Amino acid sequence: RERASHAHRRHADMPAHGGNNVLLMAAGVAAVAYLAGPLLAPAAAPAKPAEPAPPAPETAGAPSPAPEATSACGKSGLPPLVGDAAAVRFEVCSSCGFRNRAGQQAQELQKVFPGSKVTVSESVPAFPMGIVADACYYGSWAMLPLFLGGEQVIGALNVQLPPAAMDLLKNKWYAGGAYFALSQGNSWLRSTGAYDVTLGGTAVHSKKATGRFPETAELVHELLRRGAVADPVALLPFCEAAESETDAAGGAAAERADADADADTDDEEDEFAF
Repeated sequence: RERASHAHRRHADMPAHGGNNVLLMAAGVAAVAYLAGPLLAPAAAPAKPAEPAPPAPETAGAPSPAPEATSACGKSGLPPLVGDAAAVRFEVCSSCGFRNRAGQQAQELQKVFPGSKVTVSESVPAFPMGIVADACYYGSWAMLPLFLGGEQVIGALNVQLPPAAMDLLKNKWYAGGAYFALSQGNSWLRSTGAYDVTLGGTAVHSKKATGRFPETAELVHELLRRGAVADPVALLPFCEAAESETDAAGGAAAERADADADADTDDEEDEFAF
């Protein structure tokens, strides 16, 4: 009876011990899964970069940026000049014989820059030389009728002159000499030697500063650099000439470099032979 009751009790305790073992096994599996989860999880896909926001639509009537000045020679990087800002002016010494040269260059620039107003004017002497030059100019014209008419002109004007002045008028050579002297004085005072070119009032070239006359191609490229708008067809010959000069200068520089290298090589050979 005792053995039977003991066996009965052991048999009744078996489900409880089996249940405890199952719980322990489940807890172990859960712990292993928790620890190994990050290692077994698949790698996350890289995040896509954010797309840039679309540009805001242009508002009707909003001001647009000024276009750059373009030409067959490239862009100047400046807004195109218009109106008075694009006016080209030659101020030259007429008594020096510079007016014909300035007129020819003005015609060429007018063809290349049809939107610019190109003018030629006489250089005015500085004060007080300008006033003295004007006095000589008008005085020379006053001597001309006295040289031609003399006493008749004074009589027609009904002017009473001192006897000494009347004696001078009787000799026309005095009036002729005065006319010649005043004319030469006017010409000398106006001989400023100026040959200045301006664009919109800003100096582009000055003969006094450089000591030489400007070339037409030089003026064309300088005006382009400052934003003047040119006709591409009329501009093309100047651009081709500039490219040819650049290539020629590059070739000459390369020849000089080769000659210097050959000279250095010869010097080294002479030193080695010595």
